[in-house]
Amino acid sequence: MGIELKPRSVEPPALRRWLIEGCKLIVRNPLPWALFLVLCGVAVPYLAISMVGLSFFSVFAYLLLIAAAHRVDEAGRSSVGTALRRAVPVALAYAGVVALVFAVVGAAAGKAGEYWYAPERVSHSVKDIYSLSYQAFQGFGFALFIASIVTQWLPGTSPFAYHLMALAGSEWTTALRLSDEAQRLNDPAVRYLMRLPWVLVVPAALFPISPLALPLACLWAAVSYAAYRDIFLGIAEKHAVESRSKSAVSASSAQST
Repeated sequence: MGIELKPRSVEPPALRRWLIEGCKLIVRNPLPWALFLVLCGVAVPYLAISMVGLSFFSVFAYLLLIAAAHRVDEAGRSSVGTALRRAVPVALAYAGVVALVFAVVGAAAGKAGEYWYAPERVSHSVKDIYSLSYQAFQGFGFALFIASIVTQWLPGTSPFAYHLMALAGSEWTTALRLSDEAQRLNDPAVRYLMRLPWVLVVPAALFPISPLALPLACLWAAVSYAAYRDIFLGIAEKHAVESRSKSAVSASSAQST
């Protein structure tokens, strides 16, 4: 059972601030984001043999990025084991739901077998490998698009429910209630945040720049965490909080001397 956080109404312009803070998170420690790019860059083309498997992997990897953003932001105040123990089961559940959606879509289209396993998609020719990679990254972007619907728009879901369950240890019903309250308090900023993957990841996946879906997914995860941190933890700008803390320590030291 985690600590129940209370959402707050944040000051505008919230979305711009979240975008800036998300970029700062990536720059502060590029390692988790680089690992995500390398892992997905290698794995996604091979996972093209199964759209169900590709969707599961894509969503699971993306959701762990949010936990990675939290870990980067905490800067050693929480162990990797603690972070993963909370985040992995929740990410697995979300990824499983998205994979199930793909399986149902495949069955409805009469292509259930192809969605589960289609080894003929894999070829060894350079031309076909390029084509396969392009299609695979399209699948990655589409999987994240479906994930945005499953985690934010469907009944029983809410934009910060994953963050609250994976990062704060909230129960599902509590996470939904708090996330819905946060959305009401911060409309339209949260509504625009929910549309961010449609603006970033999906267009990249649809056009001949589909590998850009990977770094844009990193940005989406970082911005999403920055919004959660602002609304639920009351930290709008990390460096400002750290600067105030250092100033307070310096002032205290000066008074003691």
